[in-house]
Parts: sequence; structure tokens; C-alpha cells
Amino acid sequence: MRNYTTGLLALCATIGCSGDGKSDLEELRDECVEACSNYVGFIDRCGFELGASSDGYCETQCDEEAEQTDVGGCEDKYAALIDCRGSLSWADAECTEDVMDSKIAACAEKLTAWAECIAAKDPGEDDTGSGTDSGGSDDTLPDLLGGAEDPGGCEEVLGEEVAGAASMFFGEYSLVDDTWTGEERWLIYANETWRAAGGEDCEVVWSAEAFETDPPACSGCDLGLQATLVLNEGATTCDLDIVGGADGAVAYGIDRRSDGSATWYFTTSMDVMGDGQHIDTAVNFLTDPSCRWW
Repeated sequence: MRNYTTGLLALCATIGCSGDGKSDLEELRDECVEACSNYVGFIDRCGFELGASSDGYCETQCDEEAEQTDVGGCEDKYAALIDCRGSLSWADAECTEDVMDSKIAACAEKLTAWAECIAAKDPGEDDTGSGTDSGGSDDTLPDLLGGAEDPGGCEEVLGEEVAGAASMFFGEYSLVDDTWTGEERWLIYANETWRAAGGEDCEVVWSAEAFETDPPACSGCDLGLQATLVLNEGATTCDLDIVGGADGAVAYGIDRRSDGSATWYFTTSMDVMGDGQHIDTAVNFLTDPSCRWW
């Protein structure tokens, strides 16, 4: 990556500078570092996994974001995102993943708006993406959903029949310029008791966008993704009052192997999330089934 701090200083004559000689975009970069440092302080204080060394983490992340913002002409969207991040209070935040996820989700819409702006940059520009040797060169990602069916095994709790469902999560992302876009689905298979009460198979669908982060410390991980999930109510067939579903944000680590297989991890816990396949510019996952009770 080129020295972006130097590049930002050269922009003063064209996009304006603050009184201290910094361009507007460089000011945003500095605000990004400050907000990010508060977040990293929370991660360190609470003993969570950042997925990378904290030394220089924020400077690297914010330099990359500023460069993407400049290339995409998305300064207004980035300013709104940084303003939101800066408003988050991490110093006294409770050390739970729910608190962390809720704070990150508070800026999800602004992150999505910025990512969409970045993805809409000149499609004629040459962009090689992550440059990772992913081991696959086929044009088509293997279809994981083609074989997805009701896994069963979710009829009883302690010998008593209870309304519920077997469920799995599926996701697929494709690299477009510097942004990974796609969708995630929660596949829900109603058990007999729930069907008798009017329940049926359904799915919750999220539109997904993610930007790359440094590969986290999970075993073999060569790709990190910070994803924003926006509920797609038009494609969702489940009753959300029963099963739930909302916008959110999540960080993944992905181990892409030379045989085309891939294992996904939650960055905050380093727990395995699911397995899937990958090609040069796309990756997917399907989780193991689990039971849900209503």
C-alpha cells in the first residue's frame, strides 16, 4: 500500500485543509485512529481476541479506509461513519460480546452506506483484491445449499414434544473491487409439533457487505472480514416476532485451503462457525445444525 499520509497532505490544494495544514480526509483518518484506539482498549481490557497485533492496528486500518474513501470519492459517507464510531463509549462498557456487538451494530447502516459507495467506484479500475493465493481458479463457487435439507433431531426436550425447529446458517460472499458482498441466511426447518400449531419451514435473510481486515489468529486463517448484516425483510419468509432477526455486525476469520475448502471462525471467540468452499473471488459457509425452541 502506498504511503497514504503523504498522499493526503498533497490533497490540501484541491479538497481543503484545516487550520493545522491537514486535509479534511486526513482529519477523518486521525479521528478514525482515535475511535479505533478506544475500541482496541476495550478489547485489551476485556481479554477479547482482536485477531491481530494491537501495535499499529488502528493506523493500518484507518490508512486503508482513507485510501478506499479517496479512490471511491466517498468522503461524506466516511465522515458519517467516523462520527458514529467516535460517539461510541468503550471506556466503561461491560465486557460481554453482546455489548460489543450492539455497539458495533449501532454504526451498521453508516458502514453499509460507506461500503456501497466504495463498491460503486469506477468498475474499469484494475483491482486485484486481497492477492491471496486461495488455491482455486474455477469461476463457480460450489453450491452448498443444493444439498441442504431438514437435518431433523429436534422433536423433543427431556422426552416431551416441544414446538421448535432444526436450523442452520448459510452465507456467501463475493469480492467486488475492495468489498465483499453477498447474503447470509438462517434456514429453519419446523418440527412436527410446530407444524401442528401452524409453523412451517422458513428462512431469515440478510444482505451482507464486508471489508477485509488483517487475518486473525485462528488456525490457518488467511482472511479477516468485518461484516455488516442488514435484514432483508422482502426475502425473509419467517415470522420475525417468533424467530427474531435484526441488523447486526460480526467479524470473521477464514482459513482458505489449497483443496478449495474453507473453515470460518468468529474472531471475538475464535470458535469455529462453519465450513464451506472458496474460489479466487468468493467464499461460502454452512454451519452445523442446531435446535431452536419457540
